[in-house]
Amino acid sequence: MKESPPAGVALLTPPGRSAVAVLAVVGPQAARLVESHFYSTLQSWRSVRGRTDEEGLLGARGEGRIFFGRWGGPQGEEVIVCRRPSHRAEGARPSAGVPWYEGDQYVEVHCHGGRQAADRILDMLIANGCQVFPWQTWVRQRADELLQAEAHTALAAAKTQRTAAILLDQYQGALAREVLALQREIAACRDQPHGHGRHVGRKIDTLLARVDLGEHLVRPWQVLLAGRPNVGKSSLINALLGYERAIVFAQPGTTRDVLSATTAMDGWPVQLSDTAGMQETADPVELQGIRLAKAQLEQADMVVWVLDGSVLGRRTQGDFRLEAQRLAQQELADMAWEHPPGLPVLVVLNKMDRAGHVGALNEEEPISFLRNEERRVRSEGACRRETGVLGVLRTSATTGVGIASLVTAIATCLVPWSPAPGDAIPFSDRQRRLLQRTRDLFQQANYQQTIAALDELLAVLA
Repeated sequence: MKESPPAGVALLTPPGRSAVAVLAVVGPQAARLVESHFYSTLQSWRSVRGRTDEEGLLGARGEGRIFFGRWGGPQGEEVIVCRRPSHRAEGARPSAGVPWYEGDQYVEVHCHGGRQAADRILDMLIANGCQVFPWQTWVRQRADELLQAEAHTALAAAKTQRTAAILLDQYQGALAREVLALQREIAACRDQPHGHGRHVGRKIDTLLARVDLGEHLVRPWQVLLAGRPNVGKSSLINALLGYERAIVFAQPGTTRDVLSATTAMDGWPVQLSDTAGMQETADPVELQGIRLAKAQLEQADMVVWVLDGSVLGRRTQGDFRLEAQRLAQQELADMAWEHPPGLPVLVVLNKMDRAGHVGALNEEEPISFLRNEERRVRSEGACRRETGVLGVLRTSATTGVGIASLVTAIATCLVPWSPAPGDAIPFSDRQRRLLQRTRDLFQQANYQQTIAALDELLAVLA
């Protein structure tokens, strides 16, 4: 039988520049291994010889105390070490892939930030038999429920303050409380089959509808800017980002590749992609760019179809919005670019600063489809996105007019419903699958298995 390592070590702080780096050392000999490299400023402890592990600086008497010293000798890296109490009682199950138990010793080492100091400490511990494990495993070891561990891990990957706040709610138990409440209501359905069924079914459907938002808390929404050549897509993406990500040139077909950049819109992470102009062409390089654009469509959450407003404005006498929507649909059909079901399309008339009287717009221009969307959400309590061509906006990437309205429109199309503080938001594929199983079992009136599926979603780690 393979012998277990004396301890494991995980780097808890992310890579990059920082003031402090933190390492967690966990295992039956964690205290001894750390103390063997730790040169304490306390002379009385350095002079002790022949003591047992529990008599040492990080022994039982040192638990909870903080010690300053150096790593590897009197001239080594300045560090702070602390032996912390184990999170759970002796005898708790080990986490998957980790050969030590939660009841074992747990010591933290704090050193200077960056990788150099942390890597040196890691290398010395590894040389003494420590096994490196990912910080996500450490998170799971310390959590009481898998939901809490998943939220902790996702929180570290949050791109914006808004998404981090939602994930923090889940870490603090918002989703777990909703699941426990559902279990109680399902148990009531089992005892009184005709009492709460429809209400419970709606609550399960609501949680499932929120998964799309939840999965985008750490994964940016994909927004594709597309249209004919030379309609100003590259200028528009630069205006949305606030810097020059794409090359802008008057010659059609300048963009040959898919250029992407990530930003935040109303607090939601969004990846914008600028694509090659859609047109019939024999140029092999341009054809490849168009193929890449069509492939990118398969991953998109939304399309912004850009039209040249300067041309449309000069030739349109009636309702320019209806004409723009008709033209966009015609261009999509001409390119045989059938957008997937469930994909919203927003039409943008760009270059409106060159459109004469039709281009006389200001930043406060009403956006009718946004008002309609807000009314729909309030009346239906909906959190699903609308699909198809949602509306038409006018912009000028050159002057910046209409850009703020476009940002608001994109954010509203992607997230028509914003969660209130403390709302339960499922945020992983595992949670989606278990909620789908919960719904299917509940519809079959299999209440016992429905409760069991929710138990699996909670997954108490004990």
